[in-house]
Amino acid sequence: MSVPEKELIERLRRAYELFSAEDFDAAMEFAHPDIVFARPGGQSDVRGAGSGIEMELEAWTLWTFDQDGRATRAEFFLPHQEDEARRTLRGE
Repeated sequence: MSVPEKELIERLRRAYELFSAEDFDAAMEFAHPDIVFARPGGQSDVRGAGSGIEMELEAWTLWTFDQDGRATRAEFFLPHQEDEARRTLRGE
């Protein structure tokens, strides 16, 4: 079964809403159990969650889905990597 693009977009929006509401378990229901998160530029994990410091990060995210509409990969690109994100999307 292939999930229509409109439904995938709606699922992603809902997952982002749940993630923003810190309902991480519910947000991850939209993802495959073996999802891969590819950080921008191969950066290491952000630390300091206990400090309470807020951080904003702009990024392009290229999502890949399986036939059931579950996210299998989320690849992040920083704003200056827009061209790289577009080349990756095209499979170049």
